[in-house]
Amino acid sequence: MGKVIAVLSGKGGVGKTTIAANLAVVLAKMGKKVLAVDANLTSSGLTTHFGLSPSYGLTNLLDGNKKEEDVVMMSDIDNLYVIGTTFRIESFSADLRRMKAVMDKLRKDYDFIIVDAAPTLG
Repeated sequence: MGKVIAVLSGKGGVGKTTIAANLAVVLAKMGKKVLAVDANLTSSGLTTHFGLSPSYGLTNLLDGNKKEEDVVMMSDIDNLYVIGTTFRIESFSADLRRMKAVMDKLRKDYDFIIVDAAPTLG
């Protein structure tokens, strides 16, 4: 089972996304199969960092209306895959407790999952 590493901060603009992206790249270059998850539903920093434009993202996976193969994108870096965000949060209705079930399923397919979380204090 893969390890999940969440990169968090109390506010935006402190380099959280850069750390998450660089950690994902380093692990992938070490030969690990890595999934980078853009879990910041208000900004697509990680998705943008890798130059991707997803049609579907994390919210679709959590809602259950798309499958893993629909939302996971290959990056230009070997062994590095990305689940982006699509800013379609107005229709987002999933129970966030479903995140654990989704991560548990994804952990079977990846050595590491790097989660770029939204800035929060609570």
